[in-house]
Amino acid sequence: MSIKAQTPEQKAKMERQAMIAAEFTRQLRQTPEERQAEARQDIAIMLDCLQMEFEGEGNDDPWNRVKSLVDIRQTVKDVLETTLVANLGLMPVEAGRFIEDHLHEMRES
Repeated sequence: MSIKAQTPEQKAKMERQAMIAAEFTRQLRQTPEERQAEARQDIAIMLDCLQMEFEGEGNDDPWNRVKSLVDIRQTVKDVLETTLVANLGLMPVEAGRFIEDHLHEMRES
């Protein structure tokens, strides 16, 4: 029986699977406090990346950029709404209203 050589795609897939397994094992060894701190740091990094994207010069149609920002806004609102429902026990409609009211107040101040 001969051993078949791996294609670059197969090798990359196996390396990716090994990386995911190592990350999963690392996370299992973390304390809740360590995992929470890491998640907060990851969120801050992603928000910084979004801010850089907002500030970047887009080569595309400005209305495409507006649509993209509106989509991102809705996604962030959905995440915040889910968090408020889970942490404060609000109903989704109440959480959505709270967010929109807060945004309005912040824009007016």
